[in-house]
Amino acid sequence: MTLRRPTLASVAAAQIRASIEGGEWGDRLPGGRELAKVLGISRPVVYQALKELEATGLLVGSAKSARAVRRSDAAFRPATTKVVFLSPYHVEELEELPARLAPRLGRELADDGLRLEFVRLNRVDRGASPRSLAGLRRLHNPRAWVLYRCSPDVQQWFAEQRLPCLVIGSRPEGLSLPRIDVDYAAAARHLLGRMGALGIPAARTLLLTPAERLAGHVLTAESLLPTDVRDSNLVGLEQDPDVMARQIDAALDRRPALVVTQRALHAKAVIARMWARGLRCPGDLSLVSLQDSAGLAVLRPSISRYTVKQAAMFSAVTRSLGQLLKGNLGPNSGKLVLPEFVAGDTLGAPA
Repeated sequence: MTLRRPTLASVAAAQIRASIEGGEWGDRLPGGRELAKVLGISRPVVYQALKELEATGLLVGSAKSARAVRRSDAAFRPATTKVVFLSPYHVEELEELPARLAPRLGRELADDGLRLEFVRLNRVDRGASPRSLAGLRRLHNPRAWVLYRCSPDVQQWFAEQRLPCLVIGSRPEGLSLPRIDVDYAAAARHLLGRMGALGIPAARTLLLTPAERLAGHVLTAESLLPTDVRDSNLVGLEQDPDVMARQIDAALDRRPALVVTQRALHAKAVIARMWARGLRCPGDLSLVSLQDSAGLAVLRPSISRYTVKQAAMFSAVTRSLGQLLKGNLGPNSGKLVLPEFVAGDTLGAPA
């Protein structure tokens, strides 16, 4: 017997049906254009899927218009059973720490009768239009949002809409949203003590951060860099690999005694450029990453870095999310998790 592969329209229809039966819309679906954008398919496929659902009696409406949902009390659940984890990544692409936290968080919510759904919005770390965010809200309508690696303007939109959400990571200065983040400022203060013991001058230290300046990056710079060199020694790295490589080369041309990176990815990029230039680490300069990843431990030399215990981060996220779901988490609430120093091989006295 030959098995027929389902069409794209049938797959989309099943996805829309599951969302409707999960109580993710009110009495009317978003328009075809918004559905196509959220589902990542073409509008003709969306319209064909909607026709299939109309034929089953689930929807009523005219061609290419917003469809009304034919309500059946037995078939619908309230949207309050879902929490959305919004990020620019598929779940299998998440960085090491959130990838480990995600299954545990899902199980924790399931014990309370809730389900965690991962939603990827392409380039949400670089921004998203209010229209696409509004469509996403109508499509999912969860009880709460977890925002991971979402850009400042996306966080601003959620704050303006007063949607219940928890930011994992940095937020823009002055924005009132609850968040869980690593206490990078505390790590920077600890690093200053080690620098003093090794004779590394803070004035010859460069801090490499993502190009978008978030509150956590600013606090790190204020804790680590002297006021008179803060602007010149704080380097915002672009995401484009070629541009980033040129920026790192320009930073190394300044012959710093120490390079500190906010992201583990940036530490790997710095090591690669040092190898290309024949620089020793330590010796010619030292390198410390304020973020950990599995790759930093296996590199040779092993990168000196700050790491966060999974249990501490999980406890902070679950406690804050539980308070948020109960309406007991204020807009400026949250927790900073204290990282621990891993010595590695790349921090030493200058030659």
